Amino acid sequence: WSMWNFPLMHELGVVAAAPSDWTLSTVVGVFSLTATSLGFTTFFLGPWAERAGPRYAAAASATCYGTALALSSAGCFTHCLPLIYLGYGVLGGMGWGLGYISPVSTLLRWFPDKKGLAGGLALTAFGGGGVVASPLISALQSQPF
Repeated sequence: WSMWNFPLMHELGVVAAAPSDWTLSTVVGVFSLTATSLGFTTFFLGPWAERAGPRYAAAASATCYGTALALSSAGCFTHCLPLIYLGYGVLGGMGWGLGYISPVSTLLRWFPDKKGLAGGLALTAFGGGGVVASPLISALQSQPF
């Protein structure tokens, strides 16, 4: 998320912040809400995801995250920060939470004798996405469209 802080703070002013641009303290809260939403989703919707199965949980995850990105882009386009909080903060966290539960629970069922290894590898892959995404986002941000 930190890769998006600077562009969001300079949305209206390209080189320097415009008077109506958002400050860092207002933008950083979006990721805090995302992390909180992820935690609540895994806690409260975890039992549903186990009953429904990984396909339904993954479909719900994709729906939440896709809607989150659409709402967040609408919030950027209209310069409406509450839409970004609702989109990426709430729905994005729900999408991450459900998307996290689906493969981890499946791996734990596939490898009942190696649950620690399976869960650890799933967490490594989940966290390692940032290693790949960070240079990709930087490269995309430096290219004018």
